[in-house]
Amino acid sequence: MKPNIIISTFILFIFSGCGLELLTTTAIQGELQAQQLKSMQRQVQGISNQTGKINLERAIQTFRAETGRYPTSLNELVPQYLPSIPAPSDGSVYSLDPSTGQVITIPANIPSEDIRIMEQVKYAIIQYAQATGYYPTTLDSLYPSYLSFVPRTRGGQAFIYNPQTGTVSHPLFPGAQPLPANVPSTPTGSSPMNAVTGGMAVQQQLNSMTNSSGAVGSYSRQSVQGIQNDHTHQQNKVMDDLGL
Repeated sequence: MKPNIIISTFILFIFSGCGLELLTTTAIQGELQAQQLKSMQRQVQGISNQTGKINLERAIQTFRAETGRYPTSLNELVPQYLPSIPAPSDGSVYSLDPSTGQVITIPANIPSEDIRIMEQVKYAIIQYAQATGYYPTTLDSLYPSYLSFVPRTRGGQAFIYNPQTGTVSHPLFPGAQPLPANVPSTPTGSSPMNAVTGGMAVQQQLNSMTNSSGAVGSYSRQSVQGIQNDHTHQQNKVMDDLGL
């Protein structure tokens, strides 16, 4: 074999190896960049979820400070307190416990119609308890005085209900278990759910607030300012925790 052919073959071999190494390095770098991009997207989604929930909680507390009660459903916040109801990026949705003002995350597999029904059922339970001093023995007891429909899911299933605590959950909730039959309801006391009331009870609570603190308007302004400061601090903490 001629020397120039041997040299050419050797050079070609070297460059072939370099090309393979370059392709391998490029592929690794591309994979790392893709992983970094996914990580950044998760961080952005996490910030968006946290911010959306904080804004939702702020709107609920502002509503309560101005009206003396929690909203009966999240829809009552739109459009005065929020332009729209935020939703988590994973397909789940937020719901409201009108007795406590707590925001609940509902799994994506539960129909939105069932969520709205649950909110109405929870508020009806509060009204029943305010009127009687007891939680209803069954959810069907709410119809027709407190609900215009028999409380069932869109598919006709009964909701999971605990008459001892007045809590309601969807049969598709993870770990949801019905209580044994014939469990008695428990007296709720003189003011079972005084954070949320309906009809005349709302007016009574507002009158009480006026007599004790001077004016509801002054109380509301102070409460709203405190809520805004608290949630601004929470938003800053979320950003700090994510290193942004």
